[in-house]
Amino acid sequence: MKSLKRLQTLFKVARILCLIFFILAIIGASGCLIAFIILPAISQLPAGNGKTVAEVIEKEAGPMYIIYANIAAGLMSCGASIFLTKYSEVFYRNVEKIGTPFRRDVAKKMRKVGLVSIIVSLSVGLLIVIVVSSIILANRGKGSADFSFGFTFFYGIFLLILSLFCDYGADLAEAKSQEDPNVIGPGDFE
Repeated sequence: MKSLKRLQTLFKVARILCLIFFILAIIGASGCLIAFIILPAISQLPAGNGKTVAEVIEKEAGPMYIIYANIAAGLMSCGASIFLTKYSEVFYRNVEKIGTPFRRDVAKKMRKVGLVSIIVSLSVGLLIVIVVSSIILANRGKGSADFSFGFTFFYGIFLLILSLFCDYGADLAEAKSQEDPNVIGPGDFE
């Protein structure tokens, strides 16, 4: 049972990390929204030497439309992260309540969380490419925006693989419960 305790601790740590990343994603999305509101308002203010804030920003960071494209990409990425981290946190909390990941319903839900992570990351990645490309084309400019959204894709793949191990553990638990009627079998997952 020492191994089960370690797994329970691992799921608890994963839940806490999800909560931390959830809060960070909210902060990131808020920052992007604030930038969308404030940047147009301050861009024409004088910054000294006869230049505006926009001219100073463009000298340091590139054209304003690229900056807006990066902010849009950041907002979409943070929005997806808010959803995915909360979705994962609820899953980990439910596994904590159950006490073991080695049940069919847990493995099935883990696969669902993995598939949702993959689908959302690919969808948001595609949406970001479309929006950023549209912004660049609308401004007849050249350039690229900096964004990445690969972590949640690989997180989804990891959960799909991990669910196979949980399924195997459920097989072993079912075989054990058939041998010993006092062992509790798989139940319903929330």
